Amino acid sequence: MVLLLLRERDASAPTLTNYMRRQCPSTSFNPYKTIVLLEDNGCVKNIGARVDTDGRRRQFYRITKEGRQTLERFLKDLQHIVGEVYLLADLPMPGAAAAESAENAE
Repeated sequence: MVLLLLRERDASAPTLTNYMRRQCPSTSFNPYKTIVLLEDNGCVKNIGARVDTDGRRRQFYRITKEGRQTLERFLKDLQHIVGEVYLLADLPMPGAAAAESAENAE
């Protein structure tokens, strides 16, 4: 989730915390542990202090090329897993009907 937000824009730890609270309200989230882990794995980098939306100076973070690649691999894996679940449940994949009718139109 952190990489998804950072793919869209640079963010501070409090911004990441607010984002996670909105997306996953029942999840506890420690932005500093997550940032350190992502930095150690080369997925994000500290780009220095800036003024945040609340007017305070904070450290901001940016996704790296490695972070984008990691996120893309994760999203592909997730898509594959979701596809397998639909297959096992014998359900049509969302969007499959639209794709099929587009193929038939050609």
